Amino acid sequence: MRNMAKLRLTAAWSVEEDGVTAWIVEIPNVITQGATVDEALANLKDALDTAIAYQKEKVSQQQGVFTKELEFA
Repeated sequence: MRNMAKLRLTAAWSVEEDGVTAWIVEIPNVITQGATVDEALANLKDALDTAIAYQKEKVSQQQGVFTKELEFA
């Protein structure tokens, strides 16, 4: 069985009157909201997946740019 790569990221959040805003400290622009802290933190995975997919698509459209997946344990 293949070992799964692990990359640890830091979640930060602020609680406001109208809900919770959460973001990933190490990756700019990965921001989401939720009614509760738990909901906002759960939404971070979707926000991260969306940001990664967007960046991969953006890079794949550039001529002369090569990519390679890396695993971080």
